[in-house]
Amino acid sequence: MAEGVKLYHEFTSFLKKRSKLKVAWFTTFNFSISFFERYILSALADTDYKNLRSLKDYEALNQRLFGEEEDVLNVKVFHDYRALRPEVKKTSVPIVGVNPQELDSKFRNGVFHPKVILIVDEDDKGWIITGSANLSMSAWTSNSECIVFKEIEDKRNAKQIIDFYRKLITSEEDHELLDALNLKWQRELQDESNWLFQHSLGGASFIEQFPVVDKNIHVWSPYFSDDVPEIINDTLLNAKSVNIIPDHSEKDTVKISKEVVDKLCANERVQFHKDQHDYGDYKPMVHAKVWLSENKLGIGSWNFTYAGLNISNGRSNVEAGVIQSISDEDYNSILSSSKLELKSKVQGVEQSDLEEERQQLIQDWTMSCQIIADWGTYMYRAIFPESVISTEYFVELPGINERVQLDKLNHGISFKDNYRNVLKDRVFNVYNDQREGKKVFMGMINEIKASERPSIGFESIDDLIRAWSDGRPENKQGQHDLNYTDDLETGEELQKSIEEKLKGDYSQAWFSMFLAFEQIKERLEEAKNNPKELRILGFKMPGSVMQLREHLNRLKIIHGTEESEITSPYMWFLIEEGNQIIKQYNEFSKNELTIEHVKQININATVDVKQLTQWLKFIKKECDYPNV
Repeated sequence: MAEGVKLYHEFTSFLKKRSKLKVAWFTTFNFSISFFERYILSALADTDYKNLRSLKDYEALNQRLFGEEEDVLNVKVFHDYRALRPEVKKTSVPIVGVNPQELDSKFRNGVFHPKVILIVDEDDKGWIITGSANLSMSAWTSNSECIVFKEIEDKRNAKQIIDFYRKLITSEEDHELLDALNLKWQRELQDESNWLFQHSLGGASFIEQFPVVDKNIHVWSPYFSDDVPEIINDTLLNAKSVNIIPDHSEKDTVKISKEVVDKLCANERVQFHKDQHDYGDYKPMVHAKVWLSENKLGIGSWNFTYAGLNISNGRSNVEAGVIQSISDEDYNSILSSSKLELKSKVQGVEQSDLEEERQQLIQDWTMSCQIIADWGTYMYRAIFPESVISTEYFVELPGINERVQLDKLNHGISFKDNYRNVLKDRVFNVYNDQREGKKVFMGMINEIKASERPSIGFESIDDLIRAWSDGRPENKQGQHDLNYTDDLETGEELQKSIEEKLKGDYSQAWFSMFLAFEQIKERLEEAKNNPKELRILGFKMPGSVMQLREHLNRLKIIHGTEESEITSPYMWFLIEEGNQIIKQYNEFSKNELTIEHVKQININATVDVKQLTQWLKFIKKECDYPNV
């Protein structure tokens, strides 16, 4: 503990000893999505984080974890809804912002503060990893944290853990998963262990499970509330002594106001200590939250505050951790290894500095909700508490120009024409006005049915046609490209980029075009009685019918300009053949998720009307073009 747990290495070492995983659920207070995706997701996928250099690398990671319907690892992150960092999200990992007051009124002025990881393997063997570390780079690599790894071996703790996560999840599928796990664990595990998983969402509070009468108490905590003197004189009244080990800054100050320090130093039962371990040139933050007595050891998220100890209704935090029974020998061993120096004088800080730091930890959001992007239907929808008046809020969504009333998202809004925006940008913002107003919430869009997510395609229609020439575009990996760019081009820059990518001598590619489109039609015919394969051809695979439509609409943007070398007749046939494919797909899919036709262009040419009429009659008969 004192030398700091390099949690990332401990975690990866732990995973290497496990068989195939089925569940990996994380809870945290503050949350860095970039850290989690790079380090934690790569560890779960058994890949090296050093190989994650570009968006294509993250897309490969995403495909490995979430791209297949069978054997998908169930990963989730639950965090305080106000403590999400505004970073780019590169994968489909589900993250849930938790509003504590929606869990219970006693948390209405508290925060969601537990740091718990639930791991379950394919044999339903379970572990929890819990302590003081949030999902951030500093917590997992440099801070002095205290973490405990526990195998779930008894019915009592199994039920405690199931009950904890049951309060957080919302999907019926996850509830069924927990029910199945609980049924098996209650049938097969032993009755009790010498440790207890303790959480705030039910039952007794931590301090009720941690006896203090006639005990010497040692508390490691980086944060202390202004009412710590009252806690010691009330809740910890019967303790023999209270020994406080706070985090000391490089200036040797502690995160306690000067006034509170004076009160604590005047109490004969209170003593301050300093962690004297030699960290070299680097001074880490001592972020551990540890409660130690002669017979109990508490390791979790409990700071020395009213909120952390859940002893003030309405001001309580959601907390969790493990309480371990220990022997006298264990107690003495922990103290002797801690290298504590008794401090006769302690320097506190100004109250204003403490307030400023607290404000930096969380955003001042006034509501919370979830936005779901369903790749099965290409629809956005919203999930929000009953207390939220949905007609008063408006949501800013990727790919949609105007803010959408939250109430309308209750029924769903299509993102089919803007799906590339969802692949690239998963941030949504909520305002209290449709055009101006104040931002009242920011969150990350959660994707469901991510196995149907069309992540890759072809850069140009020329590539698409060449790839379909033998009917197997999914095998042309060398030509595959992400369905979104890896930069933030907008406006004129984006238009120029599109124009450059779409330039080409398409007038010489008639044979390739007709051959490729015939191959698409044959694949659709083969898949017409297979809904899953039909959806893949329609939306997911490289060169899908949906992507063909997008390429055609992009070509129309530059058609007739100096940048385009596409002849009007060739453009006309491209669209007509494309619309035949779209029609065929829509007929086979039975309107489950249709694709709109591409509006045809007008060909302005001076020709012999009699000859043109004969040609049009022939084309209509032989090619089945209804619009000729």
